[in-house]
Amino acid sequence: MVLLDVGHVKVTIADPPYNKARARDYYKQEGKLNIIKMLKEMTKVTEVGGFVILLDQTSPAVGPHIPNLKRVALIGVTSVPNQDCRLCTVWRKVSS
Repeated sequence: MVLLDVGHVKVTIADPPYNKARARDYYKQEGKLNIIKMLKEMTKVTEVGGFVILLDQTSPAVGPHIPNLKRVALIGVTSVPNQDCRLCTVWRKVSS
């Protein structure tokens, strides 16, 4: 595992498992990730002015938990042939 300095990268991107079964099958993990905890860690290593990007089935409301992120884009993503829908949420880190 590589540890990153606080405020070191311009962009962080995550595509976590979407449900418990995928978390277990792909990562040998019981239960889904805590998305807010993950976003907090991503925000720590992202520099001010940088971007935090999440591909998931929902777009979490981070305001009360991570006030230094401002949502700047919400993009619907589909895949063919199964047409699963995902949301790509993009936040900008506006302060330390």
